[in-house]
Amino acid sequence: MTGLTNVHEALLNRQMKFGWVATIGALGMALGFLASLIAALWGAGYWSLVLGFGVQQCVSLLGVWLGVGWIPRERPSFKPLFHFYKFGAAIMAAEGATVMAREADSVLIGRYIGAAPLGYYDRGNKLAIIPIQRIILCCSNCCCRSFQD
Repeated sequence: MTGLTNVHEALLNRQMKFGWVATIGALGMALGFLASLIAALWGAGYWSLVLGFGVQQCVSLLGVWLGVGWIPRERPSFKPLFHFYKFGAAIMAAEGATVMAREADSVLIGRYIGAAPLGYYDRGNKLAIIPIQRIILCCSNCCCRSFQD
């Protein structure tokens, strides 16, 4: 539902209707909190948080759509965007493979050895990796500055 509000909220900001955007945000948050509170008191448990977020998003959706006064009616065509989706799918697959390769050791340790050894492994890994990452970041900043000078 958040995706349905993005364009309309951007149009409201472009029209400089900041008071409307702030009112919608405050009203959505208040009604979402109220819905969560009532649902929690009725025993909905963690679903009360889901309901509160849903109410907040519905209020935001209705508010920005009413504020702009424009509702999309044409059927979108995604054919011109196909090459972007194709490129994005390749990047997503590469990033997914990278994450799986990076985290495979932790998954295997947690699955076959246990949670406590995984915790020690994770802390030791971070102890080794964080200084290296900071050194790389520092060096990349120095290199970028030398190219800018």
